Amino acid sequence: MRTDDANRMSDATDPSTRVSIATFRDSTWSGGALLGGVLLLALWRLPVFVELPWQRELAQQPLWPWGAAVLFAPHVILLCYAFATRRPRGLRCLRLPRPGRIVREGLIAIPIVLLCVIGAAWIDYVLRSLAPSISIQPHYVTGLAASADASRVILLAVFAVLVAPLTEEVFFRGCLQNAFRARMPLAVAVVAQSALFGAAHVGAGGWWLGAPYAAATFVLGLLLTFLYEWRKTLAAPILAHTGMNFLAAAGMLAMMVEIADSPVLGVRCNDRNGACEVVEVFPDSAAELAGILPGDVVVAVDEWRTADYRELVDALRLYRPGDSVVVTFQRDGSHWATTAILRSREP
Repeated sequence: MRTDDANRMSDATDPSTRVSIATFRDSTWSGGALLGGVLLLALWRLPVFVELPWQRELAQQPLWPWGAAVLFAPHVILLCYAFATRRPRGLRCLRLPRPGRIVREGLIAIPIVLLCVIGAAWIDYVLRSLAPSISIQPHYVTGLAASADASRVILLAVFAVLVAPLTEEVFFRGCLQNAFRARMPLAVAVVAQSALFGAAHVGAGGWWLGAPYAAATFVLGLLLTFLYEWRKTLAAPILAHTGMNFLAAAGMLAMMVEIADSPVLGVRCNDRNGACEVVEVFPDSAAELAGILPGDVVVAVDEWRTADYRELVDALRLYRPGDSVVVTFQRDGSHWATTAILRSREP
């Protein structure tokens, strides 16, 4: 019996016979892989800061499949990159948490999610009270909720809840945080990785519009990284991230319902260079019939100035379907004015 027990103990410690399992915390990434990840992230967000020639054309493409591809493809690439460049230290298989562990991490995430949402709502209220044009809510959320195309809202909500938490946590907390922690003090690694997480969430239109949201996301990155370092499993930040995005998506859908009775002009805009630039005109809309084209910059609706898409949405909420408004816009450096008859939002 003793001999058999000794043989079984020897087999359990023999690298050739034991089952090789690991977590992301057991993995390493080379310096080249870390640098490549940062460069990949910079390449992904480059169009936010620099307008590339193909952006306008791509923005006008149909939602399916181009819009969905633009939304999903970068995250899939980040996820694949984290796995492809991982060095498992001789351990072959990644170990998934047991169901009981996932339940515990979910229960821990619930109060953290609620506190974050309440804190974000309070900060946003204070910022809007001090300066109505400043908000930690991305401008494109208001634009999507107010658009005539509900499919884009639904697509973003599904993506935010089911895809983004997994891909972003694996890349930022699983890959970058572990790679940074292996090369620098923990506190420095947390700040550096969270700063990249915040920078990756600068919204379309440039850093001057996305800075408040990016700053809020940086703080969120700190909290998610703290949760990861505390619980030592990616399940914790993934579940917390999912909960936050779920509440944010629910808020966007609620906003869409709230303004369902307000009229629409029938345009989709980007807040670029401090202006409300039209990137898409919906077919048979008030904007199309009024002669508004992609590339035009809407500067006013009647006497209401529209410095960004949020202000355009707020101005339209003052009217009813069927009302006539004078839309002032810029085209090729000249100011133009046209009359548009606002329409109701299609169900």
